[in-house]
Amino acid sequence: MGFFDLFKKNEPVIEEHDPAEDYDRTPSQDITINVTEEYIEINGKQFMLPIKMEELFDMFGEAQKHTFGKVNIDFLTKEDNDMINESVSEQRANFAWNDLGLYAFTNESRYAKTLMVRLRPSTYKADPEQYPTNMFGGTLTINGAHWFEFLKPIKTKYSNSSEKSRVIGRHIIYGSFTERDFKDKKRTDRHYSYIQISLNT
Repeated sequence: MGFFDLFKKNEPVIEEHDPAEDYDRTPSQDITINVTEEYIEINGKQFMLPIKMEELFDMFGEAQKHTFGKVNIDFLTKEDNDMINESVSEQRANFAWNDLGLYAFTNESRYAKTLMVRLRPSTYKADPEQYPTNMFGGTLTINGAHWFEFLKPIKTKYSNSSEKSRVIGRHIIYGSFTERDFKDKKRTDRHYSYIQISLNT
């Protein structure tokens, strides 16, 4: 290494093979999700966030329930702690349709406030274990067009940039993409891990 090499900017090392290319995203499920300014359309039916969980169960079947926040208060008896945890777990829960690659964040287990669509298998250790590990096999569009057309303008100055979301009407679309490429021109739809759809509050 020469003297001037010390002052060169550290560029990210780009592997020749991107594992994202290994995933076949050809639709394999008869599920269509389209997000518009006003509503979310699932299999031709229009919904407004938050969506009643019963309606999602009717469409997708039963989901795996994940509860949070168990407590153990020292000065309470085991029975009292169990009673609190039973109450809390019923109110604080999210739901995963692992086979479908879908996940719902809820308000008190009754209404889905955010939907997650998994776009590639989860291999990232920091992902909570309850997130679906399978890819979504249906079709996701935003205003009737491929979802990447909407998210493509996002700038990615750095891999940890907070600029990973765009607003469409009453919704905010958050996309999580891999850290492989910092340069926008190299980022494709295959670099996204998942998309979340929430109310723009």
